Amino acid sequence: MAEHGTSRNPGGPSCVTPQDGCLPPPLRGGLEGFGLPAGLAALLADARAEADGALFDDRRTLSRLIGRPTTPMAETVAVALAAL
Repeated sequence: MAEHGTSRNPGGPSCVTPQDGCLPPPLRGGLEGFGLPAGLAALLADARAEADGALFDDRRTLSRLIGRPTTPMAETVAVALAAL
């Protein structure tokens, strides 16, 4: 998961995974900056941190379900932007 950090946020902080302990506080602060109450911002940041680890599956379950290899998000976005 950590190897995807730079592709998620080029030029941003080097640690973006919840295991590194730096995702929830900046995310929480950003959500509060958008006007969310502190309690809701904390709840959403914690849920995001939990989901990042909980959704990881290296057994290729999604590929088997959809019958093809999955496509990296960066590739999907690049194709979509090229179509504009």
